Amino acid sequence: MSASRKLQDLPPIEDGEIDIDLGFWSYPDLERRKIVKSRPHLKALQERADFPRPIKTGSDQRASAHWPVSWIQEWVRRRAALIRQSA
Repeated sequence: MSASRKLQDLPPIEDGEIDIDLGFWSYPDLERRKIVKSRPHLKALQERADFPRPIKTGSDQRASAHWPVSWIQEWVRRRAALIRQSA
């Protein structure tokens, strides 16, 4: 990522392919791995840091939400590149 590019200039992570072989993480998985601290923290990351939205299995409020691991890995790579740029 060049110094002039920002996260907002990149296509949304959700537009990328899903690597099914890597699997999916649920919200508790994200917490356990210390990617998010709480549900409000997750919402803030989605709104301000381009954190990907989950894939929901169902249409009601009780639907399961899961994030493809490949999306989370890409988000971490982007954040690391941004941090390196600003250092």
